[in-house]
Amino acid sequence: MKIQNFALLLFILMFISFSCGSEDAKEQASTAVEPGDIVVNELMALSTDNKDWVEIYNTGSNDADLSNWALKDSKGRTPYTLPEGTKLEKGGYLVIEHDATGQKGFPYGLGKGDQVRLLDAQNRLLSSIEWKDGDLVTGMSWGRFPNGTGEFKVLSTPSKGEENTDECGNDELDSHEECDGKNLNKKSCTTFGFKSGDLVCTSKCRFDKRGCVSHGGDLVINEVMAKSQDTNKKDLPDWVEFFCSKGEVDMSGWKLKDSTNTNEYTFPKGTVIKEEGYLVAKEDKTGVIGFKFGLGRPDALLLINKDNKVVDSVWWKEKEMLNNMSWGRSPNGTGNFKSLKTPTQGAENK
Repeated sequence: MKIQNFALLLFILMFISFSCGSEDAKEQASTAVEPGDIVVNELMALSTDNKDWVEIYNTGSNDADLSNWALKDSKGRTPYTLPEGTKLEKGGYLVIEHDATGQKGFPYGLGKGDQVRLLDAQNRLLSSIEWKDGDLVTGMSWGRFPNGTGEFKVLSTPSKGEENTDECGNDELDSHEECDGKNLNKKSCTTFGFKSGDLVCTSKCRFDKRGCVSHGGDLVINEVMAKSQDTNKKDLPDWVEFFCSKGEVDMSGWKLKDSTNTNEYTFPKGTVIKEEGYLVAKEDKTGVIGFKFGLGRPDALLLINKDNKVVDSVWWKEKEMLNNMSWGRSPNGTGNFKSLKTPTQGAENK
């Protein structure tokens, strides 16, 4: 009898052990992650409300445990570590937002040119995406299309926490789109203060004004510096030089805008440029003694008078604005723009 009871007890213990093991195996299987299952799917780095975010998507067939996974940027700053117990169900989305404290999101901001890297709890890189200055558009996200698997591109309608869609290119205006295909929203070059020219809609559903013609005059944008460093490789302020070939011009109330058409600097009262004279406006993060916005590569500048007419404009591509080289007119004051090996801030272009 004792032998029978012992055998029964042993059977029960073996059954419980097998059942627990099966449950553990099922749970492990349900959270098994294959390479490529978890991806950075969409991000916002140039939002209109100054709130950056990153969306992670589970493309796999199993739920995933993301406990202690980390999100890093390109600068190697302190990463954001996902808290213990973070789960991402199959087909699900996880949005991580910027949080200056680092408690509920990543403490660093995303730049115009940057990178996002996703690493698992063993510090293995599972997904990453890099973008250059000029790839992003303010108010639009940078995401995979088709959703979860495609290459990254500008998405005119951000889909935070949802499937990515691409509405740009269907000739229908959507939120955040300036234009779409042939639909220019009844806009023309003259709408933006130019004298004439051809307005074009880009593949990012943004206006391309390079074909527009400025009103012109004796005052021009003469030289631009967008990327320069000192001998210690510390970034120096950007600057813009203006040249007046004839007469004296009062620039009080005039505006300087970049390619976003939202960043602008208003010249203070008493700003005067003399005949054959130069005036230099410099970057100033406070916006008190210069323009607050930095210049990118690529980018553009528009000089607008008090009558909202574009007096002069200049565009440059990424490879045209080189480090420690300016983008200026040659011959000075009248010629086309080209890369100048020796910047001549406040003096004649050589």
